[in-house]
Amino acid sequence: MILRLASMLLAATIDPRIGLVELQGAGENERALEEAKCLADAEPGRARAIGLDFLRGHLLERLGRLSEGTEAFALAIGATPDLAPWARYRLAAVQEQLGHPEVAAGISATLLAQGAPKRLIPPAATLLFRTVRRGGDCRLLRGVPIATLPPGTARDFRLVVAECHLRHDRTAEARQELEHLLASGASDLAAFRAAELWLALWPQPADRELARALGTALARQRDFTAAIPLLERALVGSTDSGSGRDAETLYLLARAEFWSGRYPEAARHFDRLAAAAKSPTMRADARYQQARSLELVGDWPRALVLFDQAYTAEPLGEWSGAALLASFRLRWLSGDEAGAARLLDHLATQRSWRPSLARGAIFAAVSEIVRGDSSERPAHRLRTAERTGAAAGEELAYWRGRLAELRSDPEAAVGHYLEVLRERPFHPLATAARGRLERPELAPAAERIGRRRSAGRSLEDAWAAWTLLGESDSAGLLARQRGSALLRAQPALALWIDWQPVPVASWPIWTAVLLQPEERLLALGLWSEGSPAQARHFPSQQRQLAFTLAHQLDAAGASDRAIEVAERLFQGRPQPLPAEWVAVDLRRLLYPLPYRAELGKRVGSNPVDLFLLAAVMREESRFQTEAVSPAAARGLAQLVLPTARRLARKLGWGEVRAEELHQPAISIALGAAYLAELKLRFGEGPSAAAAAPMSPLTIAAYNAGEDQATLWRRYCQTAEPEEYLAKVGFRETRSYLVRVLESQAQYAALYADPVAGRPNRAGPAR
Repeated sequence: MILRLASMLLAATIDPRIGLVELQGAGENERALEEAKCLADAEPGRARAIGLDFLRGHLLERLGRLSEGTEAFALAIGATPDLAPWARYRLAAVQEQLGHPEVAAGISATLLAQGAPKRLIPPAATLLFRTVRRGGDCRLLRGVPIATLPPGTARDFRLVVAECHLRHDRTAEARQELEHLLASGASDLAAFRAAELWLALWPQPADRELARALGTALARQRDFTAAIPLLERALVGSTDSGSGRDAETLYLLARAEFWSGRYPEAARHFDRLAAAAKSPTMRADARYQQARSLELVGDWPRALVLFDQAYTAEPLGEWSGAALLASFRLRWLSGDEAGAARLLDHLATQRSWRPSLARGAIFAAVSEIVRGDSSERPAHRLRTAERTGAAAGEELAYWRGRLAELRSDPEAAVGHYLEVLRERPFHPLATAARGRLERPELAPAAERIGRRRSAGRSLEDAWAAWTLLGESDSAGLLARQRGSALLRAQPALALWIDWQPVPVASWPIWTAVLLQPEERLLALGLWSEGSPAQARHFPSQQRQLAFTLAHQLDAAGASDRAIEVAERLFQGRPQPLPAEWVAVDLRRLLYPLPYRAELGKRVGSNPVDLFLLAAVMREESRFQTEAVSPAAARGLAQLVLPTARRLARKLGWGEVRAEELHQPAISIALGAAYLAELKLRFGEGPSAAAAAPMSPLTIAAYNAGEDQATLWRRYCQTAEPEEYLAKVGFRETRSYLVRVLESQAQYAALYADPVAGRPNRAGPAR
């Protein structure tokens, strides 16, 4: 009774939604539900106007009270007409969770037939198709307004229509729909599923064109085992494989063999394509890929000849720089360093080759440094890489530090390592730099410089002293305090170290006129439904308010959107501000840790493995459960279907469908299994975790494949992760490796207890 009277008084004095949003943000969904009920009893008309029935349905669903949730959403359809489409969609989704796909299908079909808002059409249609597949009435599809469906959703509509025809033994009609899907596109899941259905019914395609369509659809979704025989059949009798569709099919066949690890077969197909190619670009591409195939099987002499041929096929073409770099590497690794040096000089003659020149120069410099060469040669090569403008500053600084160590110049080495740490303090080379600063050879110089810098008065001096001495040292702690005081003296910088969310009652939304349904849903604390209105009421120009939006999104489970907002804001981080001094709560918005229970279930109590899995998912999908890559990788862990199916069999599961990879529990389990498998293969498993928490080969293999990761290890003279990073041959994989290791380091710094989510607020270890 006291709560009811208090709620009535609150409703009479201020906007009642403020308290409801505050309770939800604090995770007090039970109290928010009780408050909403009290408000509805006190002022039923006002409750209907602001949509409290919808909110009650949402809260009941979050609390697992699904049957009650359906009643609340059903009431919202009639009580608040402008929110009815969203209420109908949520009602259908809850009915599906309750195990009533036929009911969910009927509700979602009605929503589409009545004219769903544009933003609701794709999810409502997907829900309808999914529930029809699970037992909903196929006749409901007749009312779908096909013209309103986005192209991808329209293709899924045709697929479910074909499946319904098969369910009712209308084979001819199903065949017609499947033919249309295969003929009108080969890259999406609808084409893949159409190919699977077709081959289950008619396993022997009647002609070359049908075999081509089926093989292409399967290959695009990485099912190479099934695709290869079909692509081979499509090329039977081909008289011109150097241009047109046959050339495309031959290239796809060669790539399928390559990604299946059948490198001799891939090389043979690429050779055939190169011999028949009509254009210099195609010939150069084919020779380059043929050379890569042979390099992977260890036939480096032939690979070197073919890389040279790839260059001469089109000396200024798009493959020329990559071919010259590959030739340089193999010459260097084969002992012909003079010939390799001549290729570096040649790479310096064209502006378009500067990225290749930078990688070649760094490759040579690192090779010389790790074997102990302290001469001017590696220094010259690092300057060459720097002049290209294509080399990362932290990489150059790290290897200059290593060279300074070789030259017995500890003060210079400390200076270079400080540069790495200032540039990107969680970069894997920064981790390596910290380790080297603690070595007996450098520790005295690091302490000496730290104490010298602690006497300075600038922010840079304070940061350097703190970095070198650590907070366990009184001078280091004092430097941190002095640096923080300097930042707090500037309001634009103070926000970043003392950030607090804007109180709910101070949000501008409460004084705005809310005309759109999404705005009204946002004002109820419904961050998903209110997504289109977020930018208006939490503008990025008001940084404290925008960070508050990211904070609320993360609390509501929308970690992908929280990262998106936070990344946009962090792009404006003032350069003088040390990244490690940014408020922990802000950094955790960039590196949230959702699905903690599921992560812990799959990797156990080892935080190294948990943080690695979280880092991989963050960089692969940004925690978007529906993410799909151009290479057909799906879900949080971005696994392709054949790999997922292999791992599922290993776990004792049944057949996994592509759609199931978007379920968090399945994706996390398979991603954890794959990482464990790779760590075991590369000797980076549990026994090595304590001594070497970085797993560069595992991460590289996750991105580029196991054989490629193994090849890059052959480029190295040591087992140092830093050398491996310098010699990863793909720019994409090198960037991916850095991002994952950087994220892993961020997670380790931010979460002392990953399951409970408590932050680690300690300074640098000394």
